[in-house]
Amino acid sequence: MRKLGNIPIELVPTASLIAHPSNLEIYGNDEDVSELAEQIKKSQWIKHIVVTPKNVIISGHRRWRAARLLGMKEVPIERRTFAGELDELEALLLENATREKTAEQKVREAAVWHEIEASKARMRKVAGKHIDATQRVSSDNDRLDLPGNCPEGSNERYNPVGNCPEGSTKGEAREIVAKRVGLGSGRTYERAAKAVEVIDKHEAAGKPELAQAMRKVLNEESIGAAEKVAKKSPHQQEAILQKLASGEAKTVQQAERITRTEQQLNLIGMMPEPKGKYSVLVVDPSWPYELRDEDDSHRGKMPYPKMSLEQIQQLKIPELTQRDAVLWLWTTNGFMHEAFHLVEQWGFIFKTLMTWMKPRFGLGNYLRNQTEHCLVAVKGRPTFVLTNQSTALQAPAREHSRKPDEFYQLVDSLCPGSKCELFAREQRRGWTCFGAEIGVFAPPASEEDLPDPTPIQPNTKPNRKENNNG
Repeated sequence: MRKLGNIPIELVPTASLIAHPSNLEIYGNDEDVSELAEQIKKSQWIKHIVVTPKNVIISGHRRWRAARLLGMKEVPIERRTFAGELDELEALLLENATREKTAEQKVREAAVWHEIEASKARMRKVAGKHIDATQRVSSDNDRLDLPGNCPEGSNERYNPVGNCPEGSTKGEAREIVAKRVGLGSGRTYERAAKAVEVIDKHEAAGKPELAQAMRKVLNEESIGAAEKVAKKSPHQQEAILQKLASGEAKTVQQAERITRTEQQLNLIGMMPEPKGKYSVLVVDPSWPYELRDEDDSHRGKMPYPKMSLEQIQQLKIPELTQRDAVLWLWTTNGFMHEAFHLVEQWGFIFKTLMTWMKPRFGLGNYLRNQTEHCLVAVKGRPTFVLTNQSTALQAPAREHSRKPDEFYQLVDSLCPGSKCELFAREQRRGWTCFGAEIGVFAPPASEEDLPDPTPIQPNTKPNRKENNNG
C-alpha cells in the first residue's frame, strides 16, 4: 500500500471490482473507452479508482473498463466508507459531474437527484429538523434543497413532478434539477424525460432495438425530435422506431414520411371498390401536398393520407358514370391546373366553376387561402334544374376537408338522378358513398338518422338546360 498525500492507495485485482448498479442504470455500459485505453497505454499510468469497502466502484467506471480492455491484472484503488446508500449515490453523481453526458444520462441523473433529496427530506422530517423555507441552492456543489410543495401522487421516476423533495414546488424542483444536470431548463428536462420513459417501456417489453432507436433520436438527433415520437400513439410510435431501427430512415422526419406513405397505400387499398353507374358523381381526392410537408404548423399536418396525381388519374370515373352524367370535382387553389386536365382525361367537358367562400382565412404560401373550388363538368346530355343557383357558395368551414351541407343541398336541387360520392367521410341519405374513412364525422346511428336530401323546388317555369349550355 502507498499513499497519495493522505489518501492510502492499494493495488487490487481488476476482476475483483464491481460496477455500481446505479452507474449502469444512469450511464449504461456501452460507452466506447478505446480512446481512454490508448491514453493509459501510452502514459503507462492510470488514476486510482474510488471504491466502497466491498469493492463497489463509486468513481472510475470508465477507467476500470479501459483497464479490462488492456488486460491489466491490477488497478490502483482508494477505499472510502460512506454513511449509507444515499451518500454513495450522491458521491457517484458528484464524481461524474464534469463528464460529458448524453441527454438520456442527464435525465437519469436528475431522477436520482430527486430520489436522494426526497429521502433526505423525509429523514429530516423524522428527525424533527426544521428547514428554513427560504433556504436555496447556493451553488451546484452545495446540497440540493428544493423548496415548495410536491403534488400528491406524483411518483413516476422520470416525471419531473414525481419524487419531489418535501416542500418543493413542481416548477422550482424541475428548474433546479435541470440546471444541476446540465439540461438548461425544467421544460427541456420534462420533454427529454418523456423520451426516456419510451426507452424504458420498450426495454421492459423486450424490444431493445426500438429502445435503442429512441435512444439515438434523443441523444443524436434532438430532444425535440424525441418528444415528437413520444407524443405519438403506441402504434405510430412503434412504426417510426422500426423504420429507424432497420435503417430504412435516418431521421424522425424521414420515418414519418415513409409511414405516412404506407398508411396512404393501406387506406386506399381498404377503400371499397365502387360499383354501379351514376348520373351524378362527386369526387373529393386528397391532393398531394408536398410543400413544407413535415412542418406541423402547415398543411403537411393533414388528418388523412394524400394520393399521387397518378393515383387520382387512375380512378375509374368513366366506368362509374352513365352516358349522361355530371361530375363535381373538388380542388384547391394549388391544384386548379391539374383538376382541369383530369376532367378532360376522364372524358368530361368543363362547364363552370363553383367556389366555396369561407368566412375565415386559411394557410397559404403566396396569398392566404379562403376558398376551395369545385369543377362542374358533363358528358352526354345530363339534366339540370336551374333556379338561379350561384357559382359562389357561402358556407362556414368545419373540420379539415369536411365539405359544407349547403354543397350537397345545391347538388340535390340542381342534379336529379342517382348520386355517388368518392372519398366520402360520412353517409348521406339518397347517396351512395364510398371511402376508407366513412363515419369519421359523427356517423348517424341508423338509416333513419341520415339527413333528407333537399327537395327540388324549381320555379313555376323551370329552365332545364343540357350540356351545350354553360
